[in-house]
Amino acid sequence: MSRPMPAEEHNPAGPTAQLIDDFVGSAHVFALAVSHVMEQALLREVLGERLSWPQLKLLRLVSQFDDQTVSDVAAFLGLTSAAAGKAIDRLVRRGLLRRTKPEVGQRASQLALTAAGRRLLKDYQTARARKLERIFRQVPAAQLRQSTQLLDRLAACIVSHSATPEQLCLACSAYLRQRCLLQEVVRRSRSYPQPDT
Repeated sequence: MSRPMPAEEHNPAGPTAQLIDDFVGSAHVFALAVSHVMEQALLREVLGERLSWPQLKLLRLVSQFDDQTVSDVAAFLGLTSAAAGKAIDRLVRRGLLRRTKPEVGQRASQLALTAAGRRLLKDYQTARARKLERIFRQVPAAQLRQSTQLLDRLAACIVSHSATPEQLCLACSAYLRQRCLLQEVVRRSRSYPQPDT
């Protein structure tokens, strides 16, 4: 005899508030486990005191694109332009970043990794890839793909409820793939027909 299904499993109106709270709580715990438990611990294990977590995030951002500016870094790290400039200067002095002079028509200098910066980032990313492969080995690829799509879709829904999604930065390019989830949300929202007022 089959057991009765919980109310949220056969609720035609959608998931219950409790189920939603459980999901959001689990997503929060997962994000903290990845960021604070795994990635930061792995950073200390691989690089010791050579690089802080914010500095690693900055190198990740610059490694994705060759035209990052101080303003881009400030938005990415949630800092003022002055604070971002100081963070960049520290990495420049350590020989991990370099500034390129603005070309004609450009207002700001652009950032690029040095050879030393690329080596440091590669050491971390190689160790990270090995650890993640061991952790996710037990998860079927199809299930992981579906979970990825679900999280992307829910993140887009959350962002779309912001009044100014174009002003937000979730560091998509550094953490996901070479694309920005927020830009996609903004682009889609602008293509939708606007309701009459």
